[in-house]
Amino acid sequence: MDDKRHEEFARAKQFKKLNKLLNTPAAKRPINQFRNFAFVVLAVLVIVQVVVFIISRVLLKQLNR
Repeated sequence: MDDKRHEEFARAKQFKKLNKLLNTPAAKRPINQFRNFAFVVLAVLVIVQVVVFIISRVLLKQLNR
């Protein structure tokens, strides 16, 4: 039982060290850059979708005339 406690203590200590390392600004920078890039890509996709929709509506109206 004492070995189990020692293992859990060691695991908790490693987790605390890893958590402290991952919460530094240097570690968070790539994650934030990726999130910002993903938002930009999403915005571009939405804009392209709206433009294509408008163009298709205009072309369909011209075709029906």
